Amino acid sequence: LVAVTTYDTEDYPDEASWTLALQQAGLDVVEGRAEGRGPEGEQFFYQVRHRGGPAAVERLLRDKDINAARAEPVVREHRAKLGDMDASQAGLAPPGKDPVAWSSMDLVRLVAPYPLRGGAKVVIATDRPQDYWHVLPLIIVLFVAALFFGFLLAKPLWQLARKSPDGTDA
Repeated sequence: LVAVTTYDTEDYPDEASWTLALQQAGLDVVEGRAEGRGPEGEQFFYQVRHRGGPAAVERLLRDKDINAARAEPVVREHRAKLGDMDASQAGLAPPGKDPVAWSSMDLVRLVAPYPLRGGAKVVIATDRPQDYWHVLPLIIVLFVAALFFGFLLAKPLWQLARKSPDGTDA
């Protein structure tokens, strides 16, 4: 499934005209509903079936010159313990829900939260003083460069200060 978000335009002012336009473009509209007012006007949300996913739907919409629509993947989040999920040939079923077909899944994310105890501290195990061996030589080089440029700046000022007002060396 692909989510298509649209906005009312002069060509497609309502949900019925958008549904017809998407069907004429070759998309199988599964569900459509008005979402309310968005920044660009009345917003409509559709779930469509099409091979190739969101990128193919986006190309198809551009080819058919339907520019007020945006295609995105449908994101469904089901929270359950892994042991409560039912995996079968039909797909993966969260407890008490219909299975989600394997072919419609792009990503299954497993999250294993670990609660932090009070007073927990973060220890970065990969940071060692030996990893920063280059910092001291770099500081020394920068210090020598600062002394050199300071000398180059001070030398003409010192020579100007040594001259007397009549232009001769003092």
